[in-house]
Amino acid sequence: MRPANKHKKVLAFIKVIRESFHDSVLVYRFGGCYGFFEILKYQYPEAIPYFQNKDADHIITKIGGRFYDI
Repeated sequence: MRPANKHKKVLAFIKVIRESFHDSVLVYRFGGCYGFFEILKYQYPEAIPYFQNKDADHIITKIGGRFYDI
């Protein structure tokens, strides 16, 4: 799959997760970020977790050459 197509598919998948319940952004940004990574990892086995900041208090996900968050 071309990287641009994969990026669009990842964004579409994240949109489904984000719209799955009202407070999804709050849940996955404040305490549930590793769970969000695990959901992405299930769909995209090549996903890798990264700490977003030096305080290591938020995880984002790298898939291919791009980083994703809720």
